[in-house]
Amino acid sequence: MYQNTYDVLAIDASSEMISEAKRCHLELASQLEVVKVPDEFKFKPFSFDGVYSIATLMHLNKDEIDSTIEKIAMILKPGGKFFFSVFIKRDNVDEQGQDEKGRHFTTMTEHEWVTCYEKYELQLEHTEITADGLDRDGIVWLTCVVRKEI
Repeated sequence: MYQNTYDVLAIDASSEMISEAKRCHLELASQLEVVKVPDEFKFKPFSFDGVYSIATLMHLNKDEIDSTIEKIAMILKPGGKFFFSVFIKRDNVDEQGQDEKGRHFTTMTEHEWVTCYEKYELQLEHTEITADGLDRDGIVWLTCVVRKEI
């Protein structure tokens, strides 16, 4: 995105990941911030043309997912797009939502994800269900592009 002249702001909850990103991409150092969603996700309304989230939202609990999508809807400009990818099936997560590495995952169906963004008047433009890109068995992904109404 940066190489295609888009203004980019990249965030992550991990200061270690931001430090590593700054080390690898010096040209983006001033555009990388530690932000924990949803609590520290405080940007001005109508300030972004797009939001891109890959394999992130599923690490939040359902209330945090809902709050984050609400905040994304608020910061998008009219006509702005939200691209996100989450898993809808993952067979290595236990009943408490933990994998073998102790990471938290919230598993939701495609319908539950649709319900999350529709209540904030984000309209579906594209959806796709795919197998895992790393060829891991038991993982199915949902990718969506939604648009804020004008």
